[in-house]
Amino acid sequence: MKRHNLHWKLLSILLAMLLWLIVINIQNPVISADIDNIKVDVIGLNQIEGKGHVVKDGYKLHNLSVNINIKGQRLEVENFLTEDVNSVTARINLTPYVQELVNNSGLTERLVEIEIDNVPEDIVIEDYEPSSVYVVFESEKTESFDIIYNINGKEDSQYITLDPIIKTKEIEIVGPESIVDTIKNVVVDININDFAQDPLVMDLPVFAYDKDGNEVVGISKSQNYVEVILPTGKKKVVPLVADFNGTLPTGYTLTNTIITPAEITIVGNEALIDQINSIQLNSIFLSNIIENTTKQVDFLLPDGVEYIDKIDPKAVVTIEVQKTNIHEFTIDIDELKLKVVGSDNIKYDILDNSITLKLSGTAEEILEFTVEDLSATLDLTDAQLGKHEFELTIPIPPELEIVNSPSLTVLIEQIVSETPYEDPAYIDPIYIDPSYIDPTYHNK
Repeated sequence: MKRHNLHWKLLSILLAMLLWLIVINIQNPVISADIDNIKVDVIGLNQIEGKGHVVKDGYKLHNLSVNINIKGQRLEVENFLTEDVNSVTARINLTPYVQELVNNSGLTERLVEIEIDNVPEDIVIEDYEPSSVYVVFESEKTESFDIIYNINGKEDSQYITLDPIIKTKEIEIVGPESIVDTIKNVVVDININDFAQDPLVMDLPVFAYDKDGNEVVGISKSQNYVEVILPTGKKKVVPLVADFNGTLPTGYTLTNTIITPAEITIVGNEALIDQINSIQLNSIFLSNIIENTTKQVDFLLPDGVEYIDKIDPKAVVTIEVQKTNIHEFTIDIDELKLKVVGSDNIKYDILDNSITLKLSGTAEEILEFTVEDLSATLDLTDAQLGKHEFELTIPIPPELEIVNSPSLTVLIEQIVSETPYEDPAYIDPIYIDPSYIDPTYHNK
């Protein structure tokens, strides 16, 4: 009896296991699923470029993606696709080829495997496509190209009165040598219909074309866009003018200012352009300059005005300074051409025999200065009686500076009134009433 029960127990266990397997396969079967468009990361590209090589058609590598087929229990697969699928990564690693490229030139082709990461252990990667990719390494080349333009749009447009101005003269292009060598022209396409009258300025893309007129891709440009001016109106050449703020430190003088370029060509509405005779630069602070100095300074363009020179919007200003000297001149009054203003109605006496004039300037400028024919103006217009000091006005060359206040001591002795004295008993002799002399005059 006991033995009979053992058989039944073993049969029950087998039946339970079979039933569990049936339930598992019905309720949680093994399924497959696809994960599409997983972006492939590229590792080691900077190291490759650091060795003077680039990846030919590298833009294709940057846009590479893989489609993955996975397999696993339904519950695990569905849970993974719902919660963790974004953690899946794909990559290709180029760093093993860095040293290999050091001594190579030209083309080097390698089959690089694509690696898949972050898939759970209970899910199997059945397949993924592509599983590898051919990578072509090539020597890098850098070349400069002049930028030209093509004009499209209405031929009778008002905006073709002057040639377009491209502010950037040339750009550098870097890429695989075989691709850079195919470039014939670097072009900006200008569609006149895209321009508005105010302002006539746009940033336009730069394209590289081969000899057949096809766009060259797989390269990098130093600038992808350039500023283009389509000028209309009046054109005028005007000088650039420096503007200084503050003064040089004591003991230094400004001897020369050189602006490069000295002038620029501007364009704009005729009425506006006619009013402009120069273009001012941003202010330059002088307070800390004690030696010859060169600065880059921006233009200050009025609204509605553009410059059409193929240069950056800056001027190079060279400021030449020299250490100054102070020299004292003693000048006799008799040798000075003295002009006295406001002395018609006063009596005065100049008490000084000479004046002292202190001038600051470079040694060369002071040596060139002479007191011969030196003139001065003494203003006594508001003079009062007594002894007073009056400051002189002395014209000197602009490169020199008067550092003292030359003056004269003057004694004002008498001020003559300009209004004549009138006697209150005075009678106008032109007419005398006879009755005033003879009261009986009218009765005679």
